[in-house]
Amino acid sequence: DGVRLSLLVGPTGSGKTTLLKNLEKKLEQTKLIYLPKPPTDPKDLIDIFATHLKEGFFDKFLSKEINLYNLGEFVNKKLGGEKIILLVDEAHEASQQTLEWLRALSDQIENISIVLACLPTFEKNLKDNLETLIKRVTLRVELGNLNKPEVKELIKRRIEHSGVSDTKPFTTECIDYIYEKTAGFPREVLRVCDQLVQKAAAKSLTIIDNDFLETETEAVQRTSMQVLEELPGK
Repeated sequence: DGVRLSLLVGPTGSGKTTLLKNLEKKLEQTKLIYLPKPPTDPKDLIDIFATHLKEGFFDKFLSKEINLYNLGEFVNKKLGGEKIILLVDEAHEASQQTLEWLRALSDQIENISIVLACLPTFEKNLKDNLETLIKRVTLRVELGNLNKPEVKELIKRRIEHSGVSDTKPFTTECIDYIYEKTAGFPREVLRVCDQLVQKAAAKSLTIIDNDFLETETEAVQRTSMQVLEELPGK
């Protein structure tokens, strides 16, 4: 409450999009707009808000034409004091003009919270080119890689979501292997888990343990050597 502009910062694969989508589900009773990418043209913000707030047929004729300069007034009128949340994913891809208008709307719309999910480099870009926006950020959340217990918990929750208990078919040694291989980045953890499950299923295995991992590692090494041997001498 009261936080108008927030940054959700993290490298690729750290879970920014997943967090935004979970917020979208958790806050489904709140007026909320989720944008998977920022609009290329700031004028697209007019259609985004008008569509979400269900601009009526008669609104278009009885009210003055909506533009970027009176968009805040239109949104305030439609909200009637209610809160609205705007989640913008991949904010680092936004043009400076779009960012300037998002900053302006954060000032003009009375009960809005804007969350910008971005790569770490985005903050430097704001400091260098749009200081007026970075100074309005009142909450910053940084996502990074998970530690080993957190990787285990991520795997456990994903498995339990499918109706199975604990971390089966992954053994403790296998989870250690996944952690070392992925450095704890959530997207990589899930990708490696998926690969291991598919390979184990192809061999009709119900447990993924050290013996399985050693066999797979040897197979990868043999394949790599075959590729090298097939390269021309040059």
